[in-house]
Parts: sequence; C-alpha cells; structure tokens
Amino acid sequence: MNKHRHCIQPNNRTTTPALAAAYDSSHQQHSPAASTRSIAIALSICVIALCAAGTASANEKKHWYFGGSIGSANNTLSGENSPKGSTEKIAATGFKLYGGYQFNKNFAAELAYINFGKYSSVSPDWRITAKTTALGMSAVGTLPLSTNFSVLGRAGVLAKMVNADGRHVTDRQIYTMKSTKVAPLFGVGAEYRFTPAISLRAEYEYVGKTGFGDEKLKLANDLLSIGLRVRF
Repeated sequence: MNKHRHCIQPNNRTTTPALAAAYDSSHQQHSPAASTRSIAIALSICVIALCAAGTASANEKKHWYFGGSIGSANNTLSGENSPKGSTEKIAATGFKLYGGYQFNKNFAAELAYINFGKYSSVSPDWRITAKTTALGMSAVGTLPLSTNFSVLGRAGVLAKMVNADGRHVTDRQIYTMKSTKVAPLFGVGAEYRFTPAISLRAEYEYVGKTGFGDEKLKLANDLLSIGLRVRF
C-alpha cells in the first residue's frame, strides 16, 4: 500500500491507515452486528414508550442513584485506505460509571462516563494505539416484570472523545490525533433487585458512527457490561 495516500499527518489533517477500513455504504451488506444494533435501538424505543404510557400509575418514590459496570467493548472502524480492505472491529475491555435520578418506577434521567478501552491496529507502515471515552446523558425507561426483575431501554446523546497515537515503522516518527464528536446513544438491558437499595444491571449500549481524522474514517462503539446500581 502506498503510504503517501494514508499516513497520519501532524495537526490532525488526515486519518491513519491502520485505523481505517475501506467501506462503501452504498454497497454495505447487512451483518449480524448491524442487526444487533437495529434490535437494540428498536427495543430501547419500545421500552421507553411503554414506560411513558405507564407513568400515570407509577408510585415508586423519587430517588437518586449511582452505579458502575465493566464488560466487553467493540470499537468498529470503517473508511478508506485500509490494508485489510473491510470494516475492522477491535475488541477491548470497557467500563462505565453513571448516576441518575429516578422520577418514578418507569422513568429516570441519567449521566454517564463510558470508557471503551485502549486498542491497537497494525499495518505495513503504521502501528496505531487509540483510546475512546464518552460523556453523555440519556432518558431511561424501566418496565417491571415482577417485584425484583425489570427490563430497561435508553436513548440519549453523548460527546465521544478519541485520542490516537501513530508510529511510522520506517522513520519512527510519532503523530498524535484527537477528535471530539457528538453521537447518539441507544441501549437495552435488564435489572434484578437484590435489596431495596442494591440491584444488578446488565446492559448493551451502542454509540453511533462519528467522523474521525479527515472524516473518511468512521468510528462506532458498543459496550456489553454488567455491574451494580445503588439507590439512596
């Protein structure tokens, strides 16, 4: 591959080849990952709609809560000039810290910090290391199925921050690129309440594609996590 087409330049003017994937959206085929994202978005909207319809009969006391979770993150890149010639999905360990306010048993508002982990990619010319984090807010709808078990859906928006360092194999020069973009957030999950104050929450969250580098590279992220939620 011609390194003059795709090398990282200082001052954030271009993207990195190893973090790029040649991808023509007009010819994109449906994949299991795309189906999972579509299901997650549809379910989150349905749960929130059902919860909104049931708020009139909600009688749980208002309260604050906070929580944390850890799990598997996917950082999916698509774009031009990839040595792999296709979408590249890179797995990492991610985690989430959040806090929110429960208005009733069906509806809450939540703020969150999400770390999608540190990941690397290698091409014949470059070795790239990148990290993605996000700060955001979302509306969370909860649908109780029993006294202790409920399902939830979320929809929101966040600021996605990407920091990438690229080292050229030949001249060993290091280039740094940073990007902050706004992206939509959707999620679905389930929660089991051990006590009135402590619950176990499992959740899948998907963050939409954003431009990266010279905007020819697109980055999408998702996190499958499990953790505890504490109310007070």
